[in-house]
Amino acid sequence: MPVTQEEFATFVANLESNQDMSLESHTLRSVHAVLGMAGETGEIVDHIKKVFVYKGFEFERGYAVEELGDLFYYMTLLMNVHGITLDEVRDANMRKLQVRYPDGYSHERAINRNHAVERAAMEAR
Repeated sequence: MPVTQEEFATFVANLESNQDMSLESHTLRSVHAVLGMAGETGEIVDHIKKVFVYKGFEFERGYAVEELGDLFYYMTLLMNVHGITLDEVRDANMRKLQVRYPDGYSHERAINRNHAVERAAMEAR
């Protein structure tokens, strides 16, 4: 049975439960999460670079799942620190993209965005 987002968020919170919850710790946990996301993103980028730029490398699904899982751990840590849920992130992102691409993706709309309208759509609930 797949792990739910709530179960995973609780698991991450429990891993971090021995951490001091002071303001300094709050800041350090945010920095830890963001630096972890950057590092794991770099791992994924390097793998894709090897596959599509250097050629001769095969895409390794298991490796991608592992690194995406690590990235998701750090994303969940950052969401936990700031009281943000995956549902909130997913819903806001979908509303933003619906406004940006009402007729489907286009390069022109990706480049020429209306940030104020997108922000308003994200904040609408």
